[in-house]
Amino acid sequence: MWGKILVAALALLACTAAGMELSGNFSTLFSFGHPATWNALTLNFSFSGLQVQSSSVWQNLTLSQQTFVVSGTWGNFGVQAGLALKPQSTLRLDSLATQPFQVEGYFISLAISLGQLRLTLTINSNFSGP
Repeated sequence: MWGKILVAALALLACTAAGMELSGNFSTLFSFGHPATWNALTLNFSFSGLQVQSSSVWQNLTLSQQTFVVSGTWGNFGVQAGLALKPQSTLRLDSLATQPFQVEGYFISLAISLGQLRLTLTINSNFSGP
């Protein structure tokens, strides 16, 4: 047990030393008169001009959607990509078993700036975002 704690502490220290940033938020919505309770967990990670966002949406302790968005810019070139997943079977918060996921949508966007001109190519397949 102490070995895992030491590894986690060293990983956190290494991330801090490398200039990485990790942030997140949690929100919940309770509906009175309707049994559904919605929870959303969003984690943001950035490193060397690259940002990664992971969003999980839970309804009554059951995962209903998982999305990932990656974006970054390097000089005149920018890229952004996203992937939305939905569990094929019921994935419960209190379960440790892995579940297969189905792709709900995805997108990729590439951009290049040439002086005052910005060219962007976007391919989107049913992605609504986190």
